[in-house]
Amino acid sequence: MTLRAKLASPTMVRLRDARDRDSSLHEESSMLGYSKDIRPLFRSTDVDAMKPRGLDLGSYTEVRGSADEILSRLQDGSMPCDAPWQQAAIETFKQWITDGKLP
Repeated sequence: MTLRAKLASPTMVRLRDARDRDSSLHEESSMLGYSKDIRPLFRSTDVDAMKPRGLDLGSYTEVRGSADEILSRLQDGSMPCDAPWQQAAIETFKQWITDGKLP
């Protein structure tokens, strides 16, 4: 049996498909999500301070919809109002946006 025939065999095709599925599952699991990665970055004082201003940082929907503006304010240091975020936290938020703002 030639190498080409071996690679095209049903067993090899199933193995490649399983490997590709495992790879895509790993990529998805390494992507950032609001609940596990972003929400914990907002302190309860941040959430409380922003609600009267019309932004609920505890709400995935609201943070997703305002993500670009939030990122801009995090980067210029105007949010949160008491002290800027560490650069690593800003990069996490930015990566969450890049990953598609997953829940």
